[in-house]
Amino acid sequence: MKLEENLGTSIEYAKKMFANLGRLLILIVLNFIPIVDFIVGGYMWRVVHESPSSKDLPLLERYGEMWVNGLKVLVASIIYMIIPIIIILFGALGLVARMWTHGLQLRFLTATGIITILVGVIIAFFLSIILAMGIVHMIKHNSFGKAFAFSEILAIIKKIG
Repeated sequence: MKLEENLGTSIEYAKKMFANLGRLLILIVLNFIPIVDFIVGGYMWRVVHESPSSKDLPLLERYGEMWVNGLKVLVASIIYMIIPIIIILFGALGLVARMWTHGLQLRFLTATGIITILVGVIIAFFLSIILAMGIVHMIKHNSFGKAFAFSEILAIIKKIG
């Protein structure tokens, strides 16, 4: 499928969400309620799982199942981002520690803190690419473990280009 066709099909699919404003409003409201907002992630799960074979949006039903699936997406995301979060917090700790130092130590802690935060952000960026594909891989195979099948995920990314 050409890029133009793919984008056109995607836009048409997204327009269908606005055709049923009731469903859209429910999802917007649910998205603002902590813990309950996992249902929105579960709805995303259902959209990914049923597409591209289904041209229609999935029904907004079986909220418990959607909540559990949304929780799976959140847990996988947290696991992927543990290392970048630790690196960024370590860099932030260096920036905070500079408040109790002066002179050459101040410049050193500031530089290392900023560099460490940047390294954490760069790692998070690349992991988020793998994470996105990992979540889709998990959804398509309906297996939480597939979110971490790195060799399969990297092969898919390489195939896509």
